[in-house]
Amino acid sequence: MAIRNVKPWQWILVSLIIGAGFGYIQHLPTSDWRSAFGETLSQQEFEEGLVREQSGLKWFRNLVVYPESVDQGKKSARLLIVAGEYFNGRLVEQNGRRVAIWNPRCFIAEGPYMPITPNARSKDTGTVIDYLKSVKGASFAYAWWRDPAWAIGLWTAGSFVVIGLIWPTLINLIVFGSLSRPKEEKGIDLSKVYSGTAQQAPQKEVDL
Repeated sequence: MAIRNVKPWQWILVSLIIGAGFGYIQHLPTSDWRSAFGETLSQQEFEEGLVREQSGLKWFRNLVVYPESVDQGKKSARLLIVAGEYFNGRLVEQNGRRVAIWNPRCFIAEGPYMPITPNARSKDTGTVIDYLKSVKGASFAYAWWRDPAWAIGLWTAGSFVVIGLIWPTLINLIVFGSLSRPKEEKGIDLSKVYSGTAQQAPQKEVDL
């Protein structure tokens, strides 16, 4: 089937299927955390990395919080993974100079977060996100596309706009030179067309 023959409703259907599929895939549990986020940090390393600096840069920086889940029998546990780049405090010699190297690392938090370092603004009943907000100078992004509450809906909506609306419009402009498809001509109803040879009625025999 040529792409120009695809109907608008078919593009919309495809967009909804693709969007829902990508949304579902995005919030599936990560199979290998180490390859995705790097080695894990201890809580002590995590909290110190948020406040300590090297050459004006935080030891733990470029933070992104990922919502994750792991299967535990009949139920799943919700986790928050704080991923970023971490400097371990040891300088490495490169080209005759001692330089700081940041590598991918992550901290895994489950349930309420209880800090081990003094922080007057933190609350023991909050999550690790609440703790990050309480640390002066700490900044982070939240991976909303991994959140089950948003992933499927947002991916479906985005796919609908791009594939269901924008893409067909571009095709119409390229193929037909207009924003919409021209109306298709109605076909001929062959049931009302005669073949041209009328069937003659049988003649009655007449006795002479």
